[in-house]
Amino acid sequence: MDADGSRRRLGDARATYAMTISYDGTNYKGFQRQGADVASVQRELERCLTRLTGEGRDALRLGGSGRTDGGVHARGQVVHFYSEKDWRSAEDFARCVKAMNGMLPRDVRCERFWRPHPAFHARFHATRKTYAYYVDARSPHDVFARAYACQCGWRACDVDALRRACQYFVGTRDFRAFANTSRDKPTSDEDLNTTRTIFRFDVFEQADGLIRLECEGDGFLYRQVRNMVGAALVVASGREKPEWILDLLASGDRRRVPTAAPARGLFLQSVEYPDSVKPMSFTDVDVIKIHKSSFHSRGNFDISASPVVSATSPDAVAISGGAVMTIRGVNFERNSRCKFFATPGGRASEAEATRVYIQVFTRNSEYHAWSGIEGNFQWSRTNSFGVVQADASAPGCYGCYSTSAPAIASRARESWTIAKGENTGPEDGGTTILIKSTVASGSGARTGTFYQGSSLKCGAFCSTSSPSGWVKSLTAAKWIANDEIECVTPPWPGNGVTSSTVSRACLIRVTNDGATFDDLISSGGDGDGTQTLLTNAAKVDFTYVASGTAPSVTSVASSRMPATSSRSARGPFAGGAVVVVRGSNFLSSVHLGCKFTGGSSGFSDVVVPATYVSSTEVHCVSPRRDVSDEDAWKVDYGSGAPCFDAAVHVSNQKSRSNEWSTSSGTFHYCDLYVSSSGSRDGDGTPLRPFSTISDAALNSLRQRHGACG
Repeated sequence: MDADGSRRRLGDARATYAMTISYDGTNYKGFQRQGADVASVQRELERCLTRLTGEGRDALRLGGSGRTDGGVHARGQVVHFYSEKDWRSAEDFARCVKAMNGMLPRDVRCERFWRPHPAFHARFHATRKTYAYYVDARSPHDVFARAYACQCGWRACDVDALRRACQYFVGTRDFRAFANTSRDKPTSDEDLNTTRTIFRFDVFEQADGLIRLECEGDGFLYRQVRNMVGAALVVASGREKPEWILDLLASGDRRRVPTAAPARGLFLQSVEYPDSVKPMSFTDVDVIKIHKSSFHSRGNFDISASPVVSATSPDAVAISGGAVMTIRGVNFERNSRCKFFATPGGRASEAEATRVYIQVFTRNSEYHAWSGIEGNFQWSRTNSFGVVQADASAPGCYGCYSTSAPAIASRARESWTIAKGENTGPEDGGTTILIKSTVASGSGARTGTFYQGSSLKCGAFCSTSSPSGWVKSLTAAKWIANDEIECVTPPWPGNGVTSSTVSRACLIRVTNDGATFDDLISSGGDGDGTQTLLTNAAKVDFTYVASGTAPSVTSVASSRMPATSSRSARGPFAGGAVVVVRGSNFLSSVHLGCKFTGGSSGFSDVVVPATYVSSTEVHCVSPRRDVSDEDAWKVDYGSGAPCFDAAVHVSNQKSRSNEWSTSSGTFHYCDLYVSSSGSRDGDGTPLRPFSTISDAALNSLRQRHGACG
């Protein structure tokens, strides 16, 4: 049984009722009953409910969502009780509200009366509570606000510092340092656990001159809110910096936390509950499940259900986000979620000015706790997390870019090389290159500043003298490792530029966030790639070949061709033959293609992709050639093989117009070469004549499997 004796006994058939109440706590020693002679809100409610129901206090078993201290007020306190009464309709509840307010003292009001799920418990089923605290920082203060606000006009109150201090409380943390020893002995696991989640802690400056602090969380320890406000007001006075809050949280020592803020400024604003406690037909087993799930962030009853994080990868990402994280550990479920927490003010060190440490947590559902506590870097099974470093560095120079140091010309840069691919390509882009980053030993540079993410991009930067500067064109990059990426070059950025002075000898550069490059100059650059480039900036050279420079073809051959074949390049009508095209001026590009034209056979043109081997050789696969006229299959074998010709041209450009090679080679579509001995393996002469190609196929089958009929 809980301390206030309000928990429902299984099998209790009486109805459950709930009320939302508001009260001015000035004249009360708190919400919870402390004896017949001590003024409390619970005592007044029980007095009135006893008259309303005709049932005793022990039978009612009234309980509240929170046990507010003496002097604390409420606008949305929720209570529940049990009764033999069978109130169901809106009219019944309206009469109950009117009757309660007729009996209650004027500083306690019943705002709402309803009938929840039979298992409902105002405290244990609460998922969120919101408290408001009012501060009067004016000098002189408003005398009429003295009962409902903390007056601190006699000392400074920096509202911006107050906001920053409050934000350090947000998240799932161990609030042991901000909890007073409870007046009740711990009665359950949730009383022993000092971890709570603060969803928000906002500060508002009201038109009436008061400052309102709103704190929303999944639950609060004894005097936690007042202790947090007290510490935040010390920061607002200028005696401590906002980061001091983190030191208090980490200490776990209540003696280091200042005196709690006065009770008179605190209001319990509202309490939220899940849909599962709305009126439904539940069994006793379901009631147990609801009770257990209500401790979604505090209970230790099912610790195995919480995931344990052991590792995360990659270990470094761009501060702009977008990276796909892999989290390893145990107890993960299909609906697991991730949470990322950046250490407030969290620079790793002065030498690593662009890096922030981020903790990575998981949980299996909204009813389970996160795997660890924000800001607590002491790993354990009950406080498990991964750590990833978020870096604002521009690729190529670790620490060369941050909002506090936007121009660091003296830092050592990485050296980039094209490890695979060509440094020339067509004007419309499409050349695939593999960029590898290295760093000279002892240079002070740090290699590996390519970070996985949706904003990782390659850019082509080409200089221009009119207007002066650089023009650029961007495309997405493929992340392989922190020191290796793959880029497909974008189109030449000079297309569409009115100036005719855009260079084709360009630079390939990289950005992690889609905007910032390592072009920061000593006088202060903005990283967008348009200002004067540092001589040691990370880059690779790349030259665009102007459109109109078509390749030439000198020969065409088949990759697998019988030595005795009289045809240098041939393949079946069904297509699929690998064609080797040799010539000059071939460029590496995804736009590289071969065109098979009809030649003397009259086929329509077909364009297929080509694979770049070198500037003098490309490979492509012959397309299928369908013959719609059956008579065309009849071939006279008296003068040669049954083959149709196709001319093969090559183009480097995506826009094919006027870009095909004027020279070409010949590819022969031939089905079933048969030697004089009847073997299909040879390609000798003279060829055995057949009246049609189909007859040749049939005869070949007969030779392989034996004649029939």
